[in-house]
Amino acid sequence: MSEVSCRAYNFLLRGEKEGVLSIERCLHGIPVTREFLANPSNRMSWDMWVSITERIEAQLGSRQALIDAGRFSVHESYGGKRFTRSMMKLVAEPADIYRLVWRFSIPNNYRCIETEYKKLSKDMLQLKARIKPGYQDCESWFLTAIGALPLIPTVLDRDEAVIVKSDITPRNMEVLIKVPVSNRFFSRTRRVVEMMWSPSALIGELEFQQQQMSDSYDSMQKNEAEFRRAFEALPILVAFHRDGFVVYANPAMCRSLGYEKGGMIGVALSDMLGSAGSTQLAVADKDSLLLLTLQGRDGRDIRVEARVEEDVVQGGKSCAAIYATDVSDREQARGTVEALLRSSRDLILRIDSSGAVLDMQGGNGFVLNTSTRDRDSENVANVLARIPGVTTEVADWGWSAIRRAMLKSERISQSLVAGEERFFDCQLLPDIDGTALLTIRDVSDLRNHERDLAQADRLISLGTLVAGVGHEINNPLAYILGNAEYLEEEFAAGDSISPKDVAEALGEIVEGAERISKIVSSLRGFSRVEHTKIEPVDVEAVIERAVRIASPQLGPGVSLVREYQGPPPALADTSQLEQVVLNLLVNAVQAKQEAQTLTITLSTQIEGANTLIVVTDNGSGISPTELVRVFDAFYTTKKVGEGTGLGLSIAHRIIESAGGVLSVTSELGRGSSFVVSLPSACVR
Repeated sequence: MSEVSCRAYNFLLRGEKEGVLSIERCLHGIPVTREFLANPSNRMSWDMWVSITERIEAQLGSRQALIDAGRFSVHESYGGKRFTRSMMKLVAEPADIYRLVWRFSIPNNYRCIETEYKKLSKDMLQLKARIKPGYQDCESWFLTAIGALPLIPTVLDRDEAVIVKSDITPRNMEVLIKVPVSNRFFSRTRRVVEMMWSPSALIGELEFQQQQMSDSYDSMQKNEAEFRRAFEALPILVAFHRDGFVVYANPAMCRSLGYEKGGMIGVALSDMLGSAGSTQLAVADKDSLLLLTLQGRDGRDIRVEARVEEDVVQGGKSCAAIYATDVSDREQARGTVEALLRSSRDLILRIDSSGAVLDMQGGNGFVLNTSTRDRDSENVANVLARIPGVTTEVADWGWSAIRRAMLKSERISQSLVAGEERFFDCQLLPDIDGTALLTIRDVSDLRNHERDLAQADRLISLGTLVAGVGHEINNPLAYILGNAEYLEEEFAAGDSISPKDVAEALGEIVEGAERISKIVSSLRGFSRVEHTKIEPVDVEAVIERAVRIASPQLGPGVSLVREYQGPPPALADTSQLEQVVLNLLVNAVQAKQEAQTLTITLSTQIEGANTLIVVTDNGSGISPTELVRVFDAFYTTKKVGEGTGLGLSIAHRIIESAGGVLSVTSELGRGSSFVVSLPSACVR
């Protein structure tokens, strides 16, 4: 796990200094820090370096930009100390540096890279590199190497090399490169001796040195022109300044401030930045990101994020540079968002994983009680407990669910109940920096309307069950009437009837009356209007009550199978959960196909921290086009007059408001399976 030396970090530093890379974006989510990478004795895994290079490529946006960025690594990595560089310039050839880099430096810094060096002639080299088996592909590494290779001779103050041919795959690279030929120490010594003995040799040496200086000057001008073209193509704003005046500004900077191309040369830095900006710039260090206001020619202010760099060469002289990005639109958008947050009826909190409230906005119409807890350090549970009607227990439970979601970086929707008429939704939106936005919305009116709608659906369901209920009551009523008539006749005739016969007749009368009582009690309980109360519920008992109510609908062609696993109680409202199960049972019965024995399986299961109720049938099933809309309000596949399209929509909302999930799988002609998943009461 230590294939890559942290010397490679110099490449990132140079890229950040040039304003084309953000180290924070490269390292986000990777378990390494700047401090770790800054120590060249540290090493990291190849997989980690591959992740970093992929993010570098994503930031730069193209293969060519990645090749160009490879140039940053040369002087940062291979420049050496001043004395070492001086000695190298005196005695070394560029080919020697390539051999050193290719045979020793790369294999040492990247242990998973195999290299091959071959000198074809005095100025032609063949370089090969490949990733060892068992390691990830990384074409990005080879692309940055292509960018770096031509610059290696510049370590000796020589011209760049020329890549004659290159062949790159995600695992291999082969390069044919032409390098400049330097002058060794001994050849220079020979020229000095000749110069001492011959005036013509002296003149030749002077001409040689003049040509060297001319070539160096031409090379410097060429490099400066290339950098100028690069800056002029950049979308970021670039300006060089010396002695308080602008000596160069790229077209993007000129356009933004209202100048013609080249028109900013000679503009005072104080006119461009103002006195406050000039002071801020004077005390800034090169690693800091500044938020500045640039003053345009027409008086318009432009907000920018900027970095500064000292000792930039422009026109052969040292100056300082400003690299800036226009963030005016972003600042304006941020102001608009903040205004919307302040005016929102929702209460919006920015929180961290410890529960501390970092910022609180909006909440127009919210009246929060004075907290009974410690107000010096506001936290989420404290804020929730300040909502009128929300108990301390409910607030702590709500925060526990929110915290679990934050640790997993998940979005959640959590409901809070404050009394019988007040309901609140908590929506959590995690952010990448370990914080999250928590939105608290008053949904009392909506939930109360939904409750009324659910009650209306109950009454509709009762209407569907009326005919069958009459049949269910007639059977036990026949027991009562038959036995009562029998006793009446026996006593009227004066015949002797044994106590045993009387007891049996009365027992059947009582049994029939109790059966009628249970049916009426179930219907009355089902139709009762109650306020939502989330509490631990025995799901198997709820299923059995729903079965008793739905039994008139089952009929002789319906087989009911129970597969109970004794799961822990679920958190739900008892009557509402009973309504959901009854709706699923009735829908399953109505899915019966002609000349078919319908089998309905009722099962309870445990899945992690959830309790499941599964209702499965082998009926007609639901087509894929209908399945995607099965929970939509007023959508039904039944004939006109047989359904309202509200049952499943209301059932879905009931389960969702209890913190659960209602899902369905179905196959046309093969049946359907509805799964109710609710939080188990024992894992609050």
